[in-house]
Amino acid sequence: MEVRERTLDDIWDGLLDAARLARVYDRLAKYNGLARATTRLLLALSAVGCLAVIVDWWSPVTGLGVVVSAVLLAVTALDLVVDFSRKRAVLGDIAHEQSRLETRWKRLDGEADRLTDEEARARANELLERHERLDRRAHELGITTFDLLNRRCAKQAYRVHSPASYDQKGRLLHT
Repeated sequence: MEVRERTLDDIWDGLLDAARLARVYDRLAKYNGLARATTRLLLALSAVGCLAVIVDWWSPVTGLGVVVSAVLLAVTALDLVVDFSRKRAVLGDIAHEQSRLETRWKRLDGEADRLTDEEARARANELLERHERLDRRAHELGITTFDLLNRRCAKQAYRVHSPASYDQKGRLLHT
């Protein structure tokens, strides 16, 4: 039972990619949660602002009141157009599934020397197919990742999964 070097490289690449994307989507879910909380806070402030206008608290500073009202109107429109809570939920689910894929890639990486090349390739293709479905799901939602986040998460994924990160028994030394 000999697994070709190319198959082993593909398994390693799949593991790192799943690890990277699990971290990317987790962070994007957190960013969307923060954006949701921020817009909700600003919407609450706009309600207070409307109350202030009704009570006529802003009459001496009309220019500032108009600017604040315009900003709060823009935030309200943003909250209606961009559904941060839905994106956060979907991104959290995708991050969880990518994390599960990361575990399965890691398991395949450890078992590859006991498999034939065809078995290893078939399992790698199955994991790759699941990975691509998750990635399509994120893109259908309109999620885009940015380069800085990708680089940071790739560095963290490599640090976690590099051979120097494990002891002789296969336990993770650090993250």
